[in-house]
This record gives sequence, C-alpha cells and structure tokens, in this order.
Amino acid sequence: MSLENRIIHGVLDNHEGFLRRHLVLTPTVIEELRRRVIITSSTKDRMAKVSPDAQITLLIDILRRRGIRTLAKFLRILKESLDGWIADKILSTDLRVLNKYTLTDDRTLTDFIIRVCGPPTPETKPEPPIKQTTEPAAGRFTINNQIQRPPKQPRNEHEGGMIYFFPTPPTQIAEVPGQVQHLHHVFEERNHQISNTLSVLKQEEQAIKDILEKNVSEQRHLNKNQMAIHDISRRLQSIHHEAGQLLKSAPNDDIVRKRLHHLHEVPWNSTKPRHKMI
Repeated sequence: MSLENRIIHGVLDNHEGFLRRHLVLTPTVIEELRRRVIITSSTKDRMAKVSPDAQITLLIDILRRRGIRTLAKFLRILKESLDGWIADKILSTDLRVLNKYTLTDDRTLTDFIIRVCGPPTPETKPEPPIKQTTEPAAGRFTINNQIQRPPKQPRNEHEGGMIYFFPTPPTQIAEVPGQVQHLHHVFEERNHQISNTLSVLKQEEQAIKDILEKNVSEQRHLNKNQMAIHDISRRLQSIHHEAGQLLKSAPNDDIVRKRLHHLHEVPWNSTKPRHKMI
C-alpha cells in the first residue's frame, strides 16, 4: 500500500465515527458529489434509497478506493456547504499521530494535500446569461457594438420605463430548508427507533416483574414446606423418645407381675368396677 493510500485509510479510520455522528448528505451535496465525479449516477440513485448511515458507509468506501485528489474534492464540497467545520476538523488531522499508517514529514492533512495537489484554486463557475430586454432603437444593445452592463440594481427596478431582471446566484442560505427537512426526517427516524427500543424494554421489564413475583410465590411455598417438614421431624423425635421409654426394661420383675395381675382383674366388660383389697 502506497503512502497516499495509508494516509487516506488512516484519516478515514480516525474520523469515521465523527462523520457518522455529524455529517448529513443532503440532496444538494449528493448532486455536487456526482457533478464533480466523486460518485456515479447509479451511486447517487442508490444513496437516495438507503438510510443516512448507509449513505456515509458508501461514501467512505468510495473515498478509501480513490486517491487524495478525490478526498480533497470531497472536503472542498464540505467547505462550500454548511458543513465547512467538518472539513476543517478533518483537514487539521495531525498525520504525525498516525504513525501506525504513515511515515511523512507533513504535519497536517492540509500540508500533505497542498504538497501533492498544490494550493487550492477557486473553481470558475459559468456566469448566468444576461437576459436581453427590448428597448427603443436609440438605446438598443447590439452584438456588434460593445455591450455595456448596467450597474447592479435591486430586482425589478424601473429604468427608463423598462424592467431589468438580474438573476441572483444561489447562496448557501438556499440550502438551509433542504438540510432542515433532511434533519427532520433523520430525527423522526431516530425517534421511531427509540420508541421501538423503549417498547421492547418495557416488555422485558414486565417479564422480569412476572418472574420476580413467581419467585416470591415459590419461595413462600418452599418456606411453608420447610415448616411442615420441621414439624414432622419434631413429632418423629417425640415418638422415638416415647418408644424408647416403652422398650426400657422394668426395674423389678415382681412389680411387673403384680401390675399385670391387677390389670387382668380389672372388669373391662362391667359398667361398675369391683374394688378388692390388695
């Protein structure tokens, strides 16, 4: 990879997130990119059908494959639009901190562009044609005679009973409504995405609440079962103790015999007990 390509890749990698956050490709900017042969007509049509983030992805991929002159033309377009501050930030990139990509003596990207492409020159735009007006024969302009341009006057100003119309060149202010409308669409799309995300989060929150309530119910049921098991264990211990007392041997066999003898003499079937002297 040549030094020029390394610099282009380094600059674009360093500012890709910045471009995605701040750059808005309005229809006017896209048309200017096509007019200056940075993108093709098919790419322009494709950009009109995709999201703003996908437009930035297409543009960055094109700039990676093209040379430094294409990148300079792109930054020149930004300078001429309302996004000149974005171009200034990219042009002020310090190439010395991109030692991962470059080994150059140029300090900034502006220095490198000037060294490779030369200083920027203003682009000459064709002047709008002068609209000829019909005047009396004495004051009519002809092709053979020298054309004298009247001084600049306000629009629709009367002079000698005739009306002169001088079309004003488009300014940057004319691009403001289009950019504002594009930003409005972008904000609406982001608002729709945020609303969908909030809806999903609310559903997940409700699902988590249901799971927590179910866990609390199961925990209460488990505590109830543990208390029942503890009560059963306590009763089993009591039965075990009583059974142990019954299995103990009597202290004297004669006493046991006498007790059994008295039990046998008890009238179990009679209603009135018979008392005997012991």
